[in-house]
Amino acid sequence: MVDDIQRGIQDIIYSLEEGRVARFLRTVLLCGFIVGIVGIYGYTQFRGLRDAAAMDYAQVGRELARGSGFRTSCIRPAQLGHLEKIGLAANLDGAQPDLVHAPVYPAALALGFRIAKPSFTAERGRLFAPERLVVVPVGQLFTIATCLVVLTLGRLLFNRAVALVSALAYVLSHAVLAESISGFPTPLSCFLSTSAFAAGVAAIRALASRQSPRAHWGFIVLTAVCTVLGALTDYSLVLLVALLCGMFYFAIEDPGSRAGVTLVFLLLCIVGLAPWAFRNLATGGGPLGLAHLAVLQDTRLFEGEQAWRSLAPAFDQARIFKALELKLWSNTALLLDGELWQIGGVMFMAFFTVSFLYRFVRDEVHVLRWIILVGIVLFSAWVALHGLQHARLLMIFSPFVVLYGVAFFFRVLDILDIMIAPLRASLAVVVVGISALPLILTLLSSRPQIPYPPYYPPLVQQVTQLLEEDEVVCSDIPEATAWYGDRVSVLLPGTLEEFYKIHGFVHRISGLYLTSRTSDRPFMRDLVTGRERDWLPILNRQIPEDFPLEHGIALPRGSSDQLFLTDRVRWQE
Repeated sequence: MVDDIQRGIQDIIYSLEEGRVARFLRTVLLCGFIVGIVGIYGYTQFRGLRDAAAMDYAQVGRELARGSGFRTSCIRPAQLGHLEKIGLAANLDGAQPDLVHAPVYPAALALGFRIAKPSFTAERGRLFAPERLVVVPVGQLFTIATCLVVLTLGRLLFNRAVALVSALAYVLSHAVLAESISGFPTPLSCFLSTSAFAAGVAAIRALASRQSPRAHWGFIVLTAVCTVLGALTDYSLVLLVALLCGMFYFAIEDPGSRAGVTLVFLLLCIVGLAPWAFRNLATGGGPLGLAHLAVLQDTRLFEGEQAWRSLAPAFDQARIFKALELKLWSNTALLLDGELWQIGGVMFMAFFTVSFLYRFVRDEVHVLRWIILVGIVLFSAWVALHGLQHARLLMIFSPFVVLYGVAFFFRVLDILDIMIAPLRASLAVVVVGISALPLILTLLSSRPQIPYPPYYPPLVQQVTQLLEEDEVVCSDIPEATAWYGDRVSVLLPGTLEEFYKIHGFVHRISGLYLTSRTSDRPFMRDLVTGRERDWLPILNRQIPEDFPLEHGIALPRGSSDQLFLTDRVRWQE
């Protein structure tokens, strides 16, 4: 009896120190730490969406939540001209089919809007409720989920120590946490791409251990599902299909299974992507809609957003090819000099790079590292072509850079014969702490200010509410007027002539809202002799006689920072 009691006590003590209870408590503490860091960062650093593209995603998500379908209230002149060119009706009667974005991230936001049911009324002195209650939490949830996938993948590829340190290093990355509150689909892209590779590695392991066919085929299907969802979150992630095909082909040892698994995975991805490609063909005349026009931004032919702001962008294939070539090489040089080394943090990127001097024993670990390197090269070329504003896309490789960097760090400790557990743990804490310095310094510094100018939700909402719900506003910040103001918004055309065409032949424009996004451009280069010269007289309050919007008001009151023009004196009604 006494012996049984002693054995029971010993079992309890063992469970608390080394057994299931200890593992459960460690997991709870780790999850609590991750959630705490993500929450603290969001609470202290978020003061509103700062990028127009994030607002664009949010307003598409709201249309989905309303049951309007995949539609947008932010209309670009290039879309109107393209629809007319292919024989489809171009109009501005309400939200129009979205031809620019992939659907999964707006769908995730739409689900959040339906669950939280936030008020879309902007209040002075308070964060915009839909951003605070939905947009930011969605990004944070996917960041936390990616940490858990990193933990799982670390144990699959290496061991528990590497998995734990990698998860901590990932969540303590300032770049990762900044993306979690940005309003961009980057956290979702990271989660889906990391999950796809984790499921692929699990499938390869199941094949190697000759488990039941149901096990490895289940993981292959899961890999395809994550890959398809990733490509439908950001069209550039369709490159993951090629990367995962390469991983399956080179990492599967059995020659008889290698080609079959790769082919089945490829077919599953094609079947999964086909319905959305057909939808884009039906509504926009191309499998990617108008997303391909983004590659023309910031080239010598189309500076800034000129490709989007033109009703009929001039396509000279020879000149476009040369302009894209110059853009590719110049942006690649900038990537090599800066953003590329920020993937996973400078320290872990250095460890990852040096790790190629060492060959990991297991085939799937060795092959995956080379696949990640090829992926970084491919996506870097994609970013260089589309512009450095898309460099955040490289963050999808951050979990893998951290994992391999941490694994190589522990391998260095083995080579140096540092086997004392407390010392190894202390050195790991030091390395993670150094990599977390940007985050620590950010949290210790002063809080960021609201993103004004030009974005201030109450002011944008005040302007757009001067228009009726079925009226259209033209603006240099149409994403903001569509998101905060809930009005159909046309991107400011490149010329007055194109403004007259839209106003006269597509739909009446009832308001023109110009902000510091235009007035702060270089005066001589852009406003006097450059691409904005048609709008300089209006910015100077010299309205052309034939201009249909002749009544104006400067905003905010008592300043001349922004200008709103309309067809009648609405602010006294």
